[in-house]
Amino acid sequence: MAAAFTIHIRNQYVTEQVMEEFFSNSIGSPYYGRRDDRNRYPTREQCRLIGDLWKNGYGWSSDEARVANEDACWDANGNFVRDNPLGISWLLEYSFSIMSLTPNLYVGEVSWLKAAHMEDHDTYIPGPIERLSELFDDKGAYGVLITDDLIAEVANAFDIPNITRYAVESASDVVAFLEQHKGERAFTISW
Repeated sequence: MAAAFTIHIRNQYVTEQVMEEFFSNSIGSPYYGRRDDRNRYPTREQCRLIGDLWKNGYGWSSDEARVANEDACWDANGNFVRDNPLGISWLLEYSFSIMSLTPNLYVGEVSWLKAAHMEDHDTYIPGPIERLSELFDDKGAYGVLITDDLIAEVANAFDIPNITRYAVESASDVVAFLEQHKGERAFTISW
């Protein structure tokens, strides 16, 4: 099984708290292991925000978004009521929702785990994705600034052969996406 490798644009909803929660389980992330409370709840404003984002991102009506998100979090008396059968942090769930709704582009497939386990990165990590992972690694998780130089480096990354069986998108699609977001910050997620 492979993970999807995606490039995401950091927007106003991707706060430091969202980054910390989302990447708290990612080995190598500056946030790894920093999440220590599995029962922190999102605020009413965060619940409303998710409702608005889902509505705007997926064409839900206002009522559908409210019922699916805001009312699912809080009852009429202001009590947090949503069930959490998986036992994950509510803020972790919130951060996953925010990340899934950022502008993003699927780049290809990669299996970091198989590469590490089998000690064979050539078979499980496509060359272009390995290079993109290096280019977007800012060591601080704030996101790399998209510049003309970065876009040129990204285009060059697709000249590296992909000798794996995993799919990789075309350089032109990735470059066009980055051109559209020049001047913004971007980061990658494998999920």
